[in-house]
Amino acid sequence: MQAGRWLSVASMALMAAALPAGNLRADDDVDPGGEAVAERRDISPRGVDLAAHVDINVVLPPQHWQITGGLEHVVLGGAGRLVVEGNLTIGGAAPANAAERVRQTDEVLLARLRHAQGERLAGVAADPTFDPAQRRRLELATEADILRVLADVARLRQRYAGRRAQLGDDEWQRFQKDVAACRREVADPFGDDSLFAAVRTGFTTPVTDR
Repeated sequence: MQAGRWLSVASMALMAAALPAGNLRADDDVDPGGEAVAERRDISPRGVDLAAHVDINVVLPPQHWQITGGLEHVVLGGAGRLVVEGNLTIGGAAPANAAERVRQTDEVLLARLRHAQGERLAGVAADPTFDPAQRRRLELATEADILRVLADVARLRQRYAGRRAQLGDDEWQRFQKDVAACRREVADPFGDDSLFAAVRTGFTTPVTDR
């Protein structure tokens, strides 16, 4: 099994400059009369720092995307179409530096993973079919799964290090898919593909003579 997936994102405050709530889809027409609609401008001349936005977005709910840090006037519309799928919040300042951003992210993510671990191990403790040695092996399996999640988040951050994108371009769409996959791991670290699940299945599957 792979060790360690990462990260807990420090949940950044939702910003005052947020767009109205609702599902913003890439293929929805923009209402020229809407308050959030004006000529479209880029987030910045250089685009969005994707590595930073791994941390900002990896523990947000599905279909919610937050863009933050060093922003100029930002609008998602004009006479064309919306460029982000999901609920989008724009505005606010990013953490002072990358090291602090990563520290905050890891702290929040680890707390979330530990909470999920506690719930899963409470179920194991309450199950009389497991003996003490089996419970210990299941606990160790959850530790390995936590490391796997933390490592996967770290790899995703590294993959996008130094890369930027404008909302709606191909790079942004790849970024969204990668973050969404990581979110699923964070939401269910001990699911069907986990070491915990494999070990538990080994304990509960009868061994047949061949």
